[in-house]
Amino acid sequence: RPENWLSRVRSMATEPFGQQLGLTDPARVPATSVMDEGRVVSAQAAEAKVRVATDNGPVLVQLKRVEGAWLVDAIAPAE
Repeated sequence: RPENWLSRVRSMATEPFGQQLGLTDPARVPATSVMDEGRVVSAQAAEAKVRVATDNGPVLVQLKRVEGAWLVDAIAPAE
């Protein structure tokens, strides 16, 4: 159910990205599975980028540290 998907993914996202996810139809998300643990490609004290393999190709996940927790702030296809 879309509302269950949204509540699960919003808990792992920054507020702005969570709002964007609210406009997303989960049936149109091309990846359905994560295929590896990911590889950090850049990291600073409060931001990081991680390349993650999915069943629809690699994505670059941008993370931000918010109140001690790492949250997803953006996801884009990796080049």
